[in-house]
Formats: sequence, structure tokens, C-alpha cells
Amino acid sequence: MVDILSKIKAVIIFLFGSENNNILYALMVLTVFDYITGVCVAIRSKSLSSSIGAKGIANTQSQTVVVHPNDTQTLHFYNTPQTTLVLQKFISGTKNEPLPGVEFLVTDSSGAVVGPNNGVYTTGADGRAVISGLTPGTTVTARETKTAEGYVLDGTPQSILIKEGEVQTLTFWNELAGTIVIRKLNSVTKEPLAGVEFELTYADGSYVDDANGHLSSLGLYTTDANGEIRISGITGTIVVKETKTIDGYTIDPATQMRTVTVNPDDTQTLTFYNDPIGGVEVIKVDADEQSKRLPNATFEIRRMDDSLVDTVTTDENGRVFLPLEDGAYYGVEINAPEGFNLDETPHYFEVENGKTTILTVSNRAISGILIHKTDSTTGEGLYGVSFILYDSTNTPIGQYTSDDTREGVELRCGFEPASKKQTELIHQVLRDFPNSQNLIEYQDYQTVPTAANAAAFLSMALDGNAEKIESRSGYMRYIAQRPGAERKGAHGLFGQQNTVKLDEAVRELEAHQGPVWTVIWSLRREDAARLGYEHADAWHTLLLAKQTELAKAFGIPPQQLRWYAAFHDAGHHPHIHVMIWSTGPVQGFLTHQGVEAIRSQMTNTIFHDEMLQLYQKKDVSYKTLVRQARETMSTLTRQMVAGFRGSPKMIEQLLTLSHMLVDISGKKQYGYLPKAVKCQVDAVVDSLQKIPEVAECYAAWNTLRDQLESYYTEKPREHLPLSQQKEFRSIKNAVIREADGLFRLASSDKIEGLNQPLDAEEPKEETSYAGGHKAGENGAENSHSYGTRFQQVSAYRSARDVLYDETSLPSQQQAALEAVEKLWHQGYFPAAHLLGKCARDGMGMPVDHKLAALWFRRSAETGNSTSQYALGMLLLSQGYHEDALHYLRQAAHTGSSYAQYRMGLIYLDGSILPKDVIQGTRFLKDAAANGNAQAQYALGKLYLLGKDIGRDQEEAAYWLRLSAEQGNTYAQFCLEHLNDHPTVLLAVFRVLYHLERTFQDTVVPSGSGHSLHIDRKRRQELSQRRMAAGHKRGY
Repeated sequence: MVDILSKIKAVIIFLFGSENNNILYALMVLTVFDYITGVCVAIRSKSLSSSIGAKGIANTQSQTVVVHPNDTQTLHFYNTPQTTLVLQKFISGTKNEPLPGVEFLVTDSSGAVVGPNNGVYTTGADGRAVISGLTPGTTVTARETKTAEGYVLDGTPQSILIKEGEVQTLTFWNELAGTIVIRKLNSVTKEPLAGVEFELTYADGSYVDDANGHLSSLGLYTTDANGEIRISGITGTIVVKETKTIDGYTIDPATQMRTVTVNPDDTQTLTFYNDPIGGVEVIKVDADEQSKRLPNATFEIRRMDDSLVDTVTTDENGRVFLPLEDGAYYGVEINAPEGFNLDETPHYFEVENGKTTILTVSNRAISGILIHKTDSTTGEGLYGVSFILYDSTNTPIGQYTSDDTREGVELRCGFEPASKKQTELIHQVLRDFPNSQNLIEYQDYQTVPTAANAAAFLSMALDGNAEKIESRSGYMRYIAQRPGAERKGAHGLFGQQNTVKLDEAVRELEAHQGPVWTVIWSLRREDAARLGYEHADAWHTLLLAKQTELAKAFGIPPQQLRWYAAFHDAGHHPHIHVMIWSTGPVQGFLTHQGVEAIRSQMTNTIFHDEMLQLYQKKDVSYKTLVRQARETMSTLTRQMVAGFRGSPKMIEQLLTLSHMLVDISGKKQYGYLPKAVKCQVDAVVDSLQKIPEVAECYAAWNTLRDQLESYYTEKPREHLPLSQQKEFRSIKNAVIREADGLFRLASSDKIEGLNQPLDAEEPKEETSYAGGHKAGENGAENSHSYGTRFQQVSAYRSARDVLYDETSLPSQQQAALEAVEKLWHQGYFPAAHLLGKCARDGMGMPVDHKLAALWFRRSAETGNSTSQYALGMLLLSQGYHEDALHYLRQAAHTGSSYAQYRMGLIYLDGSILPKDVIQGTRFLKDAAANGNAQAQYALGKLYLLGKDIGRDQEEAAYWLRLSAEQGNTYAQFCLEHLNDHPTVLLAVFRVLYHLERTFQDTVVPSGSGHSLHIDRKRRQELSQRRMAAGHKRGY
């Protein structure tokens, strides 16, 4: 019996594990060998999904059979397989590019959700969502409920009848959505305005909704901290209306409502301006993070007679506006934002001519020290324990006592704010002595209004104005003998003599009847310690060195200048008091300019070494940023050209413009055209900006310009459309030239001459040549020679790297030049070519073309074809055509592909030599055969256009392919459009090329940093000369 049961078990395991062509079935053969007859066995089938991982539906779940002795009964059970549905999502206008992150709701015909996630399925990275286990014969409906950001929702549902044993697919497409950007600016300062409300509706009056959460109600949106509203995922005609501005500004009814059409894959920007109302705008910011604004700061605004005008509180954007009449006022903070110190300093301002005054007030977050006082045995907190805290100068900050208000008994010591009495006294001092606001102690107090800083300011302000409170002689004795004065004997007074007797100095002062000026110069403690101005001798030396400047600032003849001073080493601000007068009949005078001049000179002297290092570091950092910006822009623009595959919209616009220009006579430049034609030019440029590759480059250009311009100015840049950006005005005339040339094939299809789209880069210079100078030909061997040829090459490369490095110091470049010249005199030929480049390009020396020609000629005479080419190009740019052609031919015959290419262009251009297509083509073919990508591209264009030689598409494809294989994106473009009309396509591409150059040439702001301002036409002339000389553009 046991044996029989084992056999039955084996049969069951075998049967339930069977599978055939994805149609699962259970075949059970149950044989019962028993001596008892008439045994009835009921067998109930089980779905195999859980046991073997497949999904199916049992058609017949149970059967009954009677098994007789010596009888075999066979039962068949079948499972019908469930099927699969795939939802796939693609981007419209692409070759089935998948769109991930799109949500669908899937229901059956009864409306019940399908699947375990309430019927929600999301497309993955492949743009697919797979739904398994669907019952055949069921009708399933899929509806898109949420699309990816930047795309238009496809709300049309699709249904499908599920068929047995099939994988079925529903395909959905999404169009790229448009974006609208609304910018709100102050019409005067152009600063962004946050909190301005707009209503957005479609042309049919329905509200613009936004699934990303900007909507408040009824299509109302509010500008953010950057003064912007940005809504993605919309298309159609949008009506934008400004409904509510912020305090202090008015809405201009003429520009209150504007209409714009947003197309798919399009960004439209609207800029609105608000005129400010006369008054004060108080802005509260975090002192440690100036871009962070603070709400809930309350201020009293008072007139100068202390009468209260109003009490205002900053809003959630950290600002509040109060309209005021013209006049003088001051504001005092009476309630600080939570977590920040109260600033009770009066802030004075004026309202003039009905304009808004911006008053920015900073607060520092409450900081301090947390002290725990605990029992060393029990660990329990102890309260009632007093501590005295001192600063780094051993000046007591205050006494603090631990309390029992926190678990563990904590003592939290913040820097004590200035007392009410100190604040009132400061208010009075600023009224009586307004110049006290210029003291650095006051600046410190404004930044951190602690009791210690208040005391330091009051002490310095009263010291500086003591002569107004008491007599001159009393003031001199005061500064010489007051506590904290560094004394040499009985007092601390020093002057133009090595030793000063106080009584004699006082009598001299009392006998003087003319004016006496008192000055205080102060440093922060950390600056004084770092720079060595913590003692009287340093200040004494400084004043003796600056006597001439002092006399000039006060209008006193230098020989009649008299001064006495005393150094006070007290508190956080070591300082000197100086008394100045004239001993002669010319009593002098004091102007604001004179005060600022001497202040500047003293500061420059004190901080000279540090400032020099800072400026050098900043200049080096800026140069590094410039180099990185140029490299980035060069890479991006080449990617832009490489990725460009045509723009039907731009071609259409360009052809329209071409037809409009046919009837225009006179000067065909943007400024001279009728308004309608100008609008069409703008339309072409706008269509150019909408090309994705161009849009990406323009965004990167704006970002890089922002970074570079912020280096030396805090004024924010305004991002304008490409057609309105002044740096890109030349694009409009480029568009006009190309459109006008579409029906003038003689000018449109000719070779570009000396303005070939690819730079005529110089060949790579060699660092060694065979042979050398004869002994004594260029001077005797220097006793400090570099020795072996290997050492010469190493010294040459080190010097070259220094000269090529824009961050090298002048002293390093001078040493490098001397090293290269010494190498030449030792017979190292490549040195002459490098010296020629230095003189031509201004590397380590002023630009000197005569010197450059001398060094290039020396190198050319040794057989250096690179120098022959460079010399030819230099002479060509200077108008010495005969000599230039001599060296260019020499280099071409030597095998220089660059010289061969240039000679080919000269013959084809016909402006320097008579036009000779056969000679020009021969030179180009020689250069192309030597692997010159520019020559290969030029030949390809010649055969493609068929203007000067017969049109040969096969030959054109051959040369263009060779050039494209070397990375020439222009050749690749022509290769991809061989069967299209070449004239129109090349016109579009030349505009794109012009744009590429403009991006690269303008990414670095002109006149920024320490560069000199050069007139635009002069800069263009110099650029053309440098290009003609074989320079790389941008160097």
C-alpha cells in the first residue's frame, strides 16, 4: 500500500509541473490498484499560477470518476491563459522617443479599476507600462490622467477588447507643451517685484489652470521672489491681466492687459513694469544672508522732529511700503523678527521729487553660548550660578546666571543688545555729529547692535568731537593723557619731531589763531593685529610718510604743515587722533574730496600688500573664469552646429524676407528698412531662437555673462529675446544679407574667400628641427647654456607654457622671454618662431609687428614652413602682398597644407591676384590631399554649388565626407543635405555660423575687469587683421 501511495504522489508531482507552449493544462492519470471495487474518486483541479509562476483560469474546476478494479480512468483539465496589455507613450514629432512618468487610469467595461494600484499605471524609462493577467473577452479602457512636465496632456481615452493569448498595445502621443513666463519689474530700478497678482485666461474666457500648484483661485497667479510667474504645459492664446500690485507701486492701464500665443515647444516671455509711488520701501534682510528677506519686522517711521508718521510691519516678502511727502525722516525698528536681534539704530533717509527711497535694514540671528552647570556627582543641574564672560581683549561682556527654565539647567548667553539709554544717546550723537556715521565703529554697531559695539561707537564719536565740546588745548591734553593712550613717558603725544613736550605743544596750539582740523583713523582689532598697527610707532611712521598728502588734502603748503597725534589702544578699534593746522599765512581749507582722498591714500598704504594680493587673486580668478567661459561657449556652439538638422520654419521666414527685399532699393541694412521688413527680420531671428540647439546656447550664454559681469558689478542683467539683445544686433544684418543673396547667386554661392567658416588655424609648431646654427652665427655659446638638446627642449616647453598661461605674472613672462631668446642664440631654431608669436600676439610684451616679422623671417630662413606661413599671413594683413605671396608660396611648396589652402582661397577670391579657378582648385586639392579639413570642405562646396566649376555631387560628397570625418560639422551638414537646394540651406547655415561666432565673441563682456575699452569698428578691424595673420579667434 505504501508503495502504491508513493507512486501516486510521484505522478501528481509530475503532472502539476507540466507546461506546454504557454498553455498550461493538468493531465491527471490516477490509477488505483486496489482489491476493493467501486471506489469513487472526486478530483478538483487547482490553478497552477501559484505553483509554477504562470497565470491562468480554470475552465472546469471539478470532475467525478468511478474507478473499478484493474481499470484506468483518464481525466483532462485545461487552463485558458490570461493575456498582456502594453501602454506605450511617445513624444509627438520624434521617431518614437519614449516619454516616462506618464500616469494612466485603467478600467474595465463596468468602470471597475484594473490591477492592484487602484488602476493607476505609470510609464517607465522606456515609455511603457505593462499590464498582465487580463481576462480574455474583457474590454479595457486606458485614459491618461497625468503627463510629464512640459508636455500637453492627451485626455482622449482608448479602449481595446482583450484577446486570448496575445500581447496587445495601446499607443499614446504627447506634444511638447509651451511655457509662458511673466516678469514684473520696477520701472525705475528694473528690480524684480514679488507678490504682484495676475489673472490668466484663455481666449475663450476659461481660466488657465496649473497642475504644478501655482494656482490660487480663478486663474490668479502671484510673482515669486524673482518677480516671475512661470507656467509650463500650456498652449493656445493666453490673456494676461495684472489685477493687483504691491504697496508703493501703480498699475499702468495702458499695459495692464496683454495677449500672447503659446505654441507647442515654445516659450513666451511678457515683461510688465510698475511705476513706484513716492515714499519709502523698507526691506528687512538677514545680515548673514542678504538674499534672505525677513517678515514681521515692525518699524516706526518718524520725522526729524521726532513726530510719529506711522508704524509699519514687513510682509511675507520682507518688505513694506509707506507713501510719504518729500522730506527727511528716520526709521527705528521696535519689533524684530522671531529669532533675530532687535536693531534700535535710527536709519535716516530722504524722500525727494516724489520718488521711492529704498531703505534696507539687516538683522543678525540671535547667537550666543549655551552653558550647562551640573553637579559633578549626581549630574543634576545647578541654577543660581553666576558667570562673567569676556571677549578676546579681556573686556567684560556681561554677567549671566544659570536658571531652572530648561531641563538640565541651561545658561544661554547671547550678546547683550544695546540698552535703551545707549540707543537714545546714539540717536542724539548722530543728530549733533552726523559725520559720526562714517566711523567703522558705527558700521560695526549697525551690523551687530550689541551693548559692547554701542559703547565702542559712543566712545569714538565723543572722542572725535571732543574739540567741539571743550577747548582746543583741552582736547590735545585729553588725547595725550586719556586712559588707553600709548604713552612714552608722561603722555602719548607725538608729532613731526622725535620727542614732543606736551606743555610746549599746548602753548603752540593756544597761540594759533587759525583753524585746526581734528581727524580720527581707526582699524578693527583683527586688522590692526594682522597689519602691525597695534602700536604708536607704526602710526607715527605712516604719518611722517604721508605728510605731503596730508598737506595737499588740507590745502596747506607742505613746509607750513603742523600736526600732532596720539594712539589709543582700547576696545575693539585701535585708532589715532590727529590735530592739523598751518603755521603760515595760508591757513588751508578742507573739502569733502580732500577728506576722501587722504582717507583713500591712508587705507591704500595700510592695506597695500593685502589689497595687491587680493586684486591679483581676483584678476587671476577672473581670467580663469574668462578662459572657462570661452571654452564652454566654444564647445556648446560646436554642439549647436553639429546638432542642427534644419528649420523649415526659418527657411520659410527667410524666403518671405527675400521676396520682400526684392523691391527695396537703397541701403539694405536693418536701420534703413521699412517697419514691415524690420518685423520680418525680427521674425527670422525669433524663429532662429526657437531652434532647440540655439535656445540651449543662448541660455548658457546668458548664464556665463551673468557670472562674468557679476565679478565687477552688482547690477543684474536683463535677459532679453535674442532679437533685442544688443550684442546680437549683427545677426539681423547677417539675415538680411543672406535673404537678399538668395536671388543673387553670383554673390551668394561663391567661395567665402578669406572669411572661410572654419578658422585658418596655424599648424602645430615643432619643438625641434634637424641641424643647428653654425658656431658664432648668432653669438657665442653662453656660459649658462642649457646643454643637451633634451635640456633645450625641456627649457623651451617650460617657457612656452608660462607665456601661453594668461595667469602668469609679468615677471614670470619676462623671465620666460629671456630664456627663449637665449635658446635662439644657442642654436635652437624653434625659439625664433615662438618669439615671433609673442611679438605678434602680445604675449609677455607689447604687440610689435615689425619685431614679429623679424623673428618669423629668421625662423623661415631655417626652412620652418610654419614660420613661412605665419610670416606670409602677417605681411598679407599689412598690405605687403608681393612679399606675403612669396612666403606663402614657399610654405606651400614646402608642403604646408595651410599655405596651400590659403593660396587656393586667394586665387578663387580674385581680390589679391587675378581670379584663377584652375590654380585655386589645384592648391585646394593639394591641401585636401594633405589632410586639410578646411580645404576638403571648400572643395566639397565648390562641387556642390557648381558655380566656378561643374556641379559634381559625387565629387562633392567625397570631399565633404573626408572633412566631416575630421570633425567638420559644416561639412557634415552639407553632406546630409546633398539632395536639397544647397543655396537656401547654406544661407541658413551661414546665419547659424555667424551666430556661433557672435556667441563666442561676446560671451566675455567688453571692457570688463581690467581690459581697455576699444571702439567697436576698431575692435573689428583689429580682429580681422589678427585673423588674417593666422591667429585663432578669441586669442
